[in-house]
Amino acid sequence: MLIIANSFTFNGGSTFVIRLAREYARRGKKIGVLVLVNKIEPNLKSQLEKVADVYLLKDYIRKPFKWTDKSQLGIFSPIMFARLQEIIGNYGGHIHVMGIFGLLFAARLAKRSGNRYGVSAGIYHQYEYMFDSSSLLALYAQRLFKSLGSGGAVFLNEANKKSYSKFFDVDYSEAPLVPVGIEIPQETGVGDAESYRIVSVGNLYPFKTYNLHVIKLMPELLKINEKFTYEIYGEGELESAADSLIQQLGLEGKVFLKARIPYSQFPEVLNGAFLFVGSGTAIVEAAALGIPSIVGIESSQEAVTFGYLSDIPGFSYNEFNESQKVVQMSETIEKIALDATLWEKISLDCRSKAGQFSITHTVDGFEKIEGGKTYLGNSELGQYGGLKLCFSFLLLGLKQFFRLDNSFSQRRHRVTE
Repeated sequence: MLIIANSFTFNGGSTFVIRLAREYARRGKKIGVLVLVNKIEPNLKSQLEKVADVYLLKDYIRKPFKWTDKSQLGIFSPIMFARLQEIIGNYGGHIHVMGIFGLLFAARLAKRSGNRYGVSAGIYHQYEYMFDSSSLLALYAQRLFKSLGSGGAVFLNEANKKSYSKFFDVDYSEAPLVPVGIEIPQETGVGDAESYRIVSVGNLYPFKTYNLHVIKLMPELLKINEKFTYEIYGEGELESAADSLIQQLGLEGKVFLKARIPYSQFPEVLNGAFLFVGSGTAIVEAAALGIPSIVGIESSQEAVTFGYLSDIPGFSYNEFNESQKVVQMSETIEKIALDATLWEKISLDCRSKAGQFSITHTVDGFEKIEGGKTYLGNSELGQYGGLKLCFSFLLLGLKQFFRLDNSFSQRRHRVTE
């Protein structure tokens, strides 16, 4: 399998690919990873190269257009396709894309190769393909995704299966379902029921509104126990809003904005934590360490949660799901703050639930996906199709630059009521 990743910076997608490659390597198999945009964290790349073959699109862009490698514009540039086709053959002829731009590039590859490669597309964020847009590029990408049908769409949770079935009018009930796998640690019991230290780890994207909710709850929590603190490890657009809120509420000595940490330091940071609040793979990894872990609902405007990870049936835990019952964050935290026995029980329950997300289950699912060949359809745009897509991409960039429309680039950051 050849994975097409947009970039390889510090985020959940990159660390997921590393874990996936490690598990494949344990099984005596090697995957390939093609990185489209030349934005790469050297340390992460070094880790990946130990267990996978890493390719950079910049090495396949023809010389006069090398300057396009720093953005998605590179996928529309003249490419040395013959060299890329040789590479894909080394990985079973199956391409797995992690986002819209990977799918667009896979379509170019498919057209050049006579559509002989199997393609699958993972839904690593709820709104990656499910959005409203009138741009040619966005509509074409959605048409490509829909052409994969239920055999080529790979879901990480049940809720997205339902929402995508409704949005695209396609029955995805039988589509592949794999957990966003983690490596289950041997160590456990690293938490501390009496530390009252709440921790969140992850990039501060606008849709991670739960970080702000916890800050707002701190005055209330401090009335329960003055030892409560909140540490946020990460960087991003939400950082300034979080800092302003801390100042506004006078929480300088209780809420701390920490720098982004290397992935390897995650267990160390969680050592002695009372509670974890988060989403993505971070919450699963925190739960696996035995830390009671509250689900941070992405884009929620209210300080509510689906509960602890252990309360969630299946894999649908952090993205908005209207069928899932919500509870107040404050009540959820207060219960374990006042009952050490309950804290211990939830610690064990969270660790047990995290076991369902083992990377071994993920790779089992991917191996089945590789066995079935799903091919892209609707990949024709007529004469000068590639040029039209390129102009559409540039137009989207201009609209964003002049603050006329950024709905496509901000599609993941939709806010839910």
